[in-house]
Amino acid sequence: ALAASRAAGDRRAEAAALTRLAEAHLAAAEAGGPIAAALSAAADAKALHAALQDEAGVMGALLLLASAQTKSRAPQASLNSAASALELASKLGDKASQAKAWQGILGARLALGQYEDALKAGEAALVISISLGDEAEKAQTIFGIAKAHGINGQHSKALKAGSMALEQFRASGTSARFEQAALDIVVQALVALERTDEAVRQASSGAAALERAGERRATALALLSLMRAHVACGDLQAAIGSAEKAARMFRELGDRAGEAGALVGGGGP
Repeated sequence: ALAASRAAGDRRAEAAALTRLAEAHLAAAEAGGPIAAALSAAADAKALHAALQDEAGVMGALLLLASAQTKSRAPQASLNSAASALELASKLGDKASQAKAWQGILGARLALGQYEDALKAGEAALVISISLGDEAEKAQTIFGIAKAHGINGQHSKALKAGSMALEQFRASGTSARFEQAALDIVVQALVALERTDEAVRQASSGAAALERAGERRATALALLSLMRAHVACGDLQAAIGSAEKAARMFRELGDRAGEAGALVGGGGP
């Protein structure tokens, strides 16, 4: 589509194709792929939409750019992009995009170590999501808040919010990646609260559910959560078993970095 729009000299179609390309590259990066292509496509889309004076298009590209910048560990750049997207969304009266922008600000503030500001952004996103009745965005925001609490050592709050997000992700059939990430927050919080037997049960049940659903990458990651729960319980043999199974799954997926990480974490060669 991008090549065809360029060949036809259709700049609006080219801008739309660049945005879709950025979305595709970002999804691939979330699954473990490189992030550079998403950054480049989002930046190109933003520039072209700006040249066309398409504010809605610029806003969408900025949201993608903010996500890619967070993924590439550039939180200040991500904060700037999300704040610019929020300004445009407010000008256009686009409440859904305002919620997404606040989520981006939450993630960037959290990466910058600005816990209180991150929570304020999360609360703003949550209010908008609830007012719109958008359960998917609500779950995403609660997940971000849970992550913020966990990083700040507020383990009881992280457990509560993480459990809510996990339940909503499962009920809505959201991507397995988010389900696994919420599960990990819950397991980490339980371990920190010294509720290690419960952590093992949660991690084991979550990993089994993901495996039944055929979500192999998410299952492998959940098995690493289970490994850490077993370690916290002092059951090193079970921890090694979980790590080795995760390593096998990563190997079958062609993820050498994941395989190596699982083996090192599990005490393997």
